[in-house]
Amino acid sequence: MINFIIILFVSTYMYDVFMVQKEAPISNIMQFIEIQQYREDQLRAQCNLNNLMIKSKKNIYETIYHDVKDYLTTTIEENIYPVVYDKQIYCDSYYNFIQESENPDNIQNILIYKDKLFTLKNNYPTEWEIELDGLRMIINHIEMNQ
Repeated sequence: MINFIIILFVSTYMYDVFMVQKEAPISNIMQFIEIQQYREDQLRAQCNLNNLMIKSKKNIYETIYHDVKDYLTTTIEENIYPVVYDKQIYCDSYYNFIQESENPDNIQNILIYKDKLFTLKNNYPTEWEIELDGLRMIINHIEMNQ
């Protein structure tokens, strides 16, 4: 009977030491540190030292949101923007050339009119850049004769 009581006591003591109290000191220390950081942040806020506050920990949802947002941002910039914004626009008439120049989405795009490459720099006022025989020229204030 004594052996059974000793084994029961030792097993409950070991369970308490290894299973129950194993997590307790670490969680108590972490909780204490978080409470201290919160207290210090509150003191900084009262003293108007907002820029020195410690950033709060992100929860799992914020982490996932920021990871997905960063991934999509880099994917769009690397894959979609070059296709959409680095295109050459062919203009078959002067009217079409002026019409494409008035579109704000075409700024910094190359407009091709009569085998000449015009880079649209600004659309209000309309301004193009062209390179002819090694000379770079800025063209602005073009009027259509009716």
